[in-house]
Amino acid sequence: MSDAKSIKKNIRNIMRLKRQSLKIDQQTRASKHLLNNLLNCPDFLSAKRIGIYLASDGEISLNPLLNSNDTRLKNKQFFVPIVKKNKNKQLNFTQISKSATLKRNRFGIWEPKKVHAIQNWSLDLVLMPLVAFTLSGQRLGMGGGFYDTTFATKKMIIKQPKLFGIAHTFQQLESLPNEPWDIPIKKVISA
Repeated sequence: MSDAKSIKKNIRNIMRLKRQSLKIDQQTRASKHLLNNLLNCPDFLSAKRIGIYLASDGEISLNPLLNSNDTRLKNKQFFVPIVKKNKNKQLNFTQISKSATLKRNRFGIWEPKKVHAIQNWSLDLVLMPLVAFTLSGQRLGMGGGFYDTTFATKKMIIKQPKLFGIAHTFQQLESLPNEPWDIPIKKVISA
C-alpha cells in the first residue's frame, strides 16, 4: 500500500470512529446548527435543485432540510444519490421527499425505493458528506470514489454543479494526501 493510501486509511479510521462515537443529542445539535449555517449561505439560498445525502456512519444528518417549514426552503427540490448497480462507480440522483419509502443499498446506505434518475448536471449544488477536509478544498470521503467519478469535470458536459462538503468541525485537518483524480470542493459547511 502506498504512503498516501495508508495515510488516508488511517485518517478514515480515526475520523469515522469519532463520528460514530457522537451521542444522539450531539448529532441533533449538529444537524440543527448545520441547517442554520445553510440558511445563511448565499450559494445554498440561490440554489433550486440540491443534491443531498441520507446520513450514515455518523455523518451529519440533512433530514432537517426535508422536515423544515422555513419559507426559504419552499421552492427547493432535494435529490439524493443512488449507487448504480454497475461497476463504473457512478451515482445517479433522484428526488426525495420526507414521505419517500426507503431501502438499504449494497453499502447499507438508505435510498428511495422509487427512482427517477435526473441528469447530474441539472443540479445547482451538491452537499457531499466528508470524512475529513482542509480549508483549501481538499476532501476525504469514504474511499469508494463515487463522487469523484460522478463529478469528474470531463463527464459534466453541460455544467458542473457547485460541490460543497458537509462535516463536523473536528473533521478539519491542516493537510491531506491528494490524488490527481480527487475532485476539490468549493466550500465546507460544518457544525
